Amino acid sequence: MGERFQNDGLGSPTGPRFDQTIPRNLTVQEGQTAILSCRVLNLAEKTVSWIRLRNLHVLTVDKYKYSTDQRVSVVHNEASQEWVLRIRAAEKDDAGKYECQISTKPVLSYIVNVNVIEPRAEIVNAPDIYVHQGSLINLTCLVHHGTDRPIFVYWYHGNKLMEYEGDREGVTVVTEATKNTVSYLLVHNASFADTGRYTCKPSNGNSVTANLHVLEGEYQAAMQTNGTSQARRISFSVISRLIMMSFLLQRVIIL
Repeated sequence: MGERFQNDGLGSPTGPRFDQTIPRNLTVQEGQTAILSCRVLNLAEKTVSWIRLRNLHVLTVDKYKYSTDQRVSVVHNEASQEWVLRIRAAEKDDAGKYECQISTKPVLSYIVNVNVIEPRAEIVNAPDIYVHQGSLINLTCLVHHGTDRPIFVYWYHGNKLMEYEGDREGVTVVTEATKNTVSYLLVHNASFADTGRYTCKPSNGNSVTANLHVLEGEYQAAMQTNGTSQARRISFSVISRLIMMSFLLQRVIIL
């Protein structure tokens, strides 16, 4: 690949050189297309290559692709003099440094660093959640964003999608998008049939599950076998969530 020019692509005023204003850092969400760009001025007869520095693998040379990865492609925009490397359906393993290289002697290089992030979901108080028979079930799913908010958040009981007009009446889903997305699954009048595994699945992130247990009797009495302090924590958590959801339901009704 030749000796690299120490000034990282500055070159000479009349010879090939890189536009230094093109971003050197790119953050992309897992599954999206990573678009890396470098602008080459005064290229003349020289060639432009994209190289993955982690393994020094040559991905493209001019408009030709050398990678066997079908997700990789290169586009030359003659009007803007940009050489654009595209990596479809970005994976975590695609993160790292990529070099846009001009075939001068010594070679000129422009480094672009790619960061691939994955949205992360969690259900509050998982993995085991306890509610009293006849009470309001409130499952809260927090989706920590990558670069984009999820288009939707689905809830499942076992393998069955929780729907407003399904067999189970009294089901409500409230989803709010703030710094992170918060989705609440509300099920009125909990029964033993509601016991089981619940899954929160955002459209652009991992699924997360929790086990719901519907208990008979008072909270603290039902949890005595697991210790008094744990029973108090569960009781306090349920009461706090009921207060929160009462407020949210009022907002939904007003809207």
